[in-house]
Amino acid sequence: MASTSTGSCIFLFGAGASAFSSGVTPKSPPLGNRLFEELCEFDPYFGQLDQPLKDEFRGNFESGMARFHSERLTELSTFLCRMSLYFLQFKISQTENNIYCRVVEFIQRVQRPLYLATLNYDLLLEHALLLGGCIPNWQAVGRAVLKLHGSPIFLVGEETIKIFTNVLIVNKNPSGAALESTISVADPDRAREYCKDILAFGRPAAPAISAYVIGKNVPYNPSYVKGMQQAFANFLTTADSIVLVGINLNEEDSHIWDPIAASPARIGVVNPDFKQYTEWGARRGRNVELICEKVGDMLGSPIVDLMKFVDGSALSRR
Repeated sequence: MASTSTGSCIFLFGAGASAFSSGVTPKSPPLGNRLFEELCEFDPYFGQLDQPLKDEFRGNFESGMARFHSERLTELSTFLCRMSLYFLQFKISQTENNIYCRVVEFIQRVQRPLYLATLNYDLLLEHALLLGGCIPNWQAVGRAVLKLHGSPIFLVGEETIKIFTNVLIVNKNPSGAALESTISVADPDRAREYCKDILAFGRPAAPAISAYVIGKNVPYNPSYVKGMQQAFANFLTTADSIVLVGINLNEEDSHIWDPIAASPARIGVVNPDFKQYTEWGARRGRNVELICEKVGDMLGSPIVDLMKFVDGSALSRR
């Protein structure tokens, strides 16, 4: 199909993209409302938290994380490392019906510049790129995908984790101040060892991932992730279109939604709850187009609409 424009397109993936992606081992990652229960099943640490805190997490994960940050700040690195280990377990085992693998096949057909970004901690998009031959190794992830809330394979100060392991660490960063150190992008196996080393040696460190509270602050090496957020905002200033796949619209995450609202890019959505987008669009003066409702259907018969949207053609649905 001939392109009607030469501008770029951005794909931004949320939890719904991974939750409804088949062919994943051990199973697909959950949506946010199931995350805490899944963490409890994965690691007894989460189930042993105080009952009021667990109730807060079950009611709203971000609210629970805010309370954890307030009451148990010295355990933040432990929490983030254990949560990282949870997300590091997911991988694509069957490529045929996996939504990310099919997206990779789709984007290889697109003739215009296309950027990939994700809000997810899991590595399914990156794994699909690796399986599809789009990136040579895991170390290329930081250049191929904008991880807007960080990643468990973005290792902070990896070279110092085992230094002086027999020396008592007296400063556990009780203030919660953001720490900056060298970032290395690792493969999942090395990232697992890194997190286990931190837990074993009591080091005040964690991968560069957000703490999953409003604003999604990154306690360890925030500048690395903020650089990706800034790149995302910069791309949006000249993009023709952005495709939002499986994202719950949390307007309080202004680092995501303000650049989208300010962008000239046409906004296409894959989400069954399209009303949240039309209401947001009405508030922000933006038109939003529905590509299809279900993530699993995106590359079925609606692929024509997806191709039309990326190509710059108007859709009949609003």
